[in-house]
Amino acid sequence: MPASGTFSYDFAEIIDLNRLGAMVAKTVSREFRVGNPTPRMAETEVGIIQSIGLPGNGIKYFLDEMLPEYKKYKPPLVVSISAETEDD
Repeated sequence: MPASGTFSYDFAEIIDLNRLGAMVAKTVSREFRVGNPTPRMAETEVGIIQSIGLPGNGIKYFLDEMLPEYKKYKPPLVVSISAETEDD
């Protein structure tokens, strides 16, 4: 099972996605999110700090555009869901 968002259905041309134990979508939020402003990464003496901010197109886009693509493959789909409020 790959990490979140690292093996989307876009990889189907180069790898058999049905061989994965599961597919893990990028985090989905209720609304469109641009993520954090740049710079999003900083190098330090001991490593790299990244703060992408979970950009995404929102739940409607995920359900209408992405989910039908994921459903073409056999592995179960794991979806990370982000919320900013309890109502989300």
